[in-house]
Amino acid sequence: MENSYTLNLTTKLFFGKDEHLKIGKILNEYNFHNVLTVYGKNSAVKSGLIQTITDCLKEYNIDYCFLSGVRANPTIDLVRNGLELAKKENIDFILCVGGGSVIDTGKLIATSFYYNGDPFDISRHIFSPTRRIEFGVILTVSGSGSEMSNSCVIQDDKLGIKLGYTSQLNRPLFAICNPCLTFTVSYKQTCIGIVDTLMHTLERYFSYDSNENPLADDFAVGLLKNVINNSINIKENLFNYDVRSNLMLASSFSHNGITSINKEYVMPVHKLEHVISALYPDVSHGEGLSILFIAWAKYYYVYEIDKFDYLGRNLFHLSFKSKYENAKMCVNEFEKFFKSLNMPTSFKDLNLVVDSNLLVQKLLESGTRVIGHRNKDMDLAVARAIYQLAID
Repeated sequence: MENSYTLNLTTKLFFGKDEHLKIGKILNEYNFHNVLTVYGKNSAVKSGLIQTITDCLKEYNIDYCFLSGVRANPTIDLVRNGLELAKKENIDFILCVGGGSVIDTGKLIATSFYYNGDPFDISRHIFSPTRRIEFGVILTVSGSGSEMSNSCVIQDDKLGIKLGYTSQLNRPLFAICNPCLTFTVSYKQTCIGIVDTLMHTLERYFSYDSNENPLADDFAVGLLKNVINNSINIKENLFNYDVRSNLMLASSFSHNGITSINKEYVMPVHKLEHVISALYPDVSHGEGLSILFIAWAKYYYVYEIDKFDYLGRNLFHLSFKSKYENAKMCVNEFEKFFKSLNMPTSFKDLNLVVDSNLLVQKLLESGTRVIGHRNKDMDLAVARAIYQLAID
């Protein structure tokens, strides 16, 4: 391999039934005594999970306070509120109970805890933190992979922007993953998570590797196969432990760095989507990714013939003699698969009317930047064409 690579998976994974019941013991062993528990809206309370966690903390005489109300496409306003609460209560640990939105909210509170400025400065790459308050995760919604990733995505509704930043400080101290906690996740939300897992893997797969036979791509294809196979019958298997277990573990490994070994990866579809959910917060991240991956693939498959051909043969058992035909049909198979999950593949499916010019301006800062690709960079013309494909 021509490039050197450092992989530092610092997050300790507790995986299996009833693992969340160990939370008091785990925090006690780490010597944490005052916890800010971050969660979403009502489901974690209605299910009794928050009460269960509280009981576990009480058992070890651990103090706690709560930050609730995290929504999909989490906002900087709640991060600011959480940061104020964390400092006021002199907490020493943040416990994120939920999915990616909750985890990313907790991440930015943690990494801005010792910063005196606005936490969104970190998202905007104005300030780079060098330390954090510790935090961990009890995962209840799989798909984002945030429970083991080094990324954090937060948006500002007032500015209409959604920004991500990567840092080793974003990796949780630990992640507790009990597949049973995802049994109550709806079919729609499960499919939204499936698409997110697939995209974390696919976008790394399409990133350049100087090795002719990259190990990362083998990891990626294996993970993609697993997710697709477990997704086919998920509607009838929402309470199947093995199915939920496979999807949960795939989510964690799709975004922890394994599938991007030796790659400086770019995530163009995520960048395309962040513009959408920043301007239209009611559009879920997974729905936006579903639409924009198909549009991106329809434009870029001619520049990624070998990659799409390989996926077509290994994921969908395509066997056209022509690599071009195989690659083209692979895009069609992905579109059919997303539709089988009742996921949108165009903005029309969401009855969403968008201004492609505004989207392009937001994405590429009115043409002052491009999104790199080894064969065809995404400039204004390319981005406009992709957004148009998502509209048509």
